[in-house]
Amino acid sequence: MGEMEIVNAAEFGNPKEVLDHMPIVSNVTVIKTGEDELQIEFELENVGLCTFAVGKGEKFVLPDEVFVDSTKIEWTASTADGEYLFPYMRVNETGDIFMIDWTYNGYCFAIYGKSPQNTSDRDMAGKIALAMIYNLGEAE
Repeated sequence: MGEMEIVNAAEFGNPKEVLDHMPIVSNVTVIKTGEDELQIEFELENVGLCTFAVGKGEKFVLPDEVFVDSTKIEWTASTADGEYLFPYMRVNETGDIFMIDWTYNGYCFAIYGKSPQNTSDRDMAGKIALAMIYNLGEAE
């Protein structure tokens, strides 16, 4: 698979396509691609640089960060074929990084970035996550 195929891979929720239709500030930068991993950076207004990452395996979080469960907000998100996923949004111990993460089909997904002053500014990251989740399961 070439880099662009991976960036638009259905099993990753077509992240590039999703980001191209979202009001993001910067261009999408692909940091890392592989058949079982992908990392993309993009910038959101009032949030700054965010990273979308996906990797094969059960646990995929930022290894050096501890996210506090008491800050957890759970959503219900539907895939294209009506399967329900439950992404979480949490912040780390110091409160300066937020992360939305979910698992699907043996992959772990995350969108993370610096916590904005106004927590509602994170909503766009949530919308991006929901759009990617909706793209999952389409290609089967």
